Amino acid sequence: MKIIDYEEKRERGKGGFPIEYHFLTSSHLRYVMQLHWHKEFEIIRVLAGKLRIFLNNAEYIAETGDIVFVSGHMLHRAEPLDCVYEVIVYDLNLIRGNSSGKASEYLVPLMAGSSELEAFLHPENTELYSTAVSLFETMCAAAPFYELSVCGTLCKMFYHLLADGRINKIGGSVHGHRRKTIATLVEWIETNYRDKITLSDLSKLSGFNEKYLCRVFREFTGDTPTAYINRLRCERAAFEMSVNRKNVTEAAYESGFNELSHFSRTFKKYKGISPREFCRQTSKGDNQDA
Repeated sequence: MKIIDYEEKRERGKGGFPIEYHFLTSSHLRYVMQLHWHKEFEIIRVLAGKLRIFLNNAEYIAETGDIVFVSGHMLHRAEPLDCVYEVIVYDLNLIRGNSSGKASEYLVPLMAGSSELEAFLHPENTELYSTAVSLFETMCAAAPFYELSVCGTLCKMFYHLLADGRINKIGGSVHGHRRKTIATLVEWIETNYRDKITLSDLSKLSGFNEKYLCRVFREFTGDTPTAYINRLRCERAAFEMSVNRKNVTEAAYESGFNELSHFSRTFKKYKGISPREFCRQTSKGDNQDA
């Protein structure tokens, strides 16, 4: 089976209402947004500071008040720069399912991946900006019957996105195929990073030869497949040591490393500190906060 056949199955939201809200500060476990993708759409608002965002490896800096629209199936990650931000992840079926005829057809190109949202919206006195802000406020408050308001606000937001010309066609079916293949490959790696993964494995899963795979993978992620896997394993190891209180050896094997020496070298390369020193600093920080 090729990796293109694999798709994330996570359900968003609760009780058949496929939308969720997240408020992120430096204490949040997912404060640094690792590279990922999902079929749902996402909207990000920076409340304070700056956020470095990568959309299909194109880099942007979002500042206080900026809003970023992330289209479905788009590879994305974010690095906070002393930042507070909030995120809404939503399935477009939430509003398409309540629409019929022409109204529903407007959303089909977005859901099919042949069109995408213009990413950046700076603070400005427009209906689109105020509607997007209203969506965040409604989701955050979650007052009684807020679901009705959310559906109406989402419909209004997409009306303004269309009316303002902020939905654009994606050029080239080949580019779209490559993007979806790399996105699903990243998702597969996220699930299987603890196991041994070779470039040959990834080549077979993607249907690309190894040389072409490396080039396309770097195009969309900024890393080679091997570098991406090592970086991901180091992030998982850091989580195991800081949150689950695993020791260095346990964290190494939990995150897919088979040799401690290789783990130590790789961890220091990507985190700038040895695993043992990372454990000491994490433990010290907890003692100081107590």
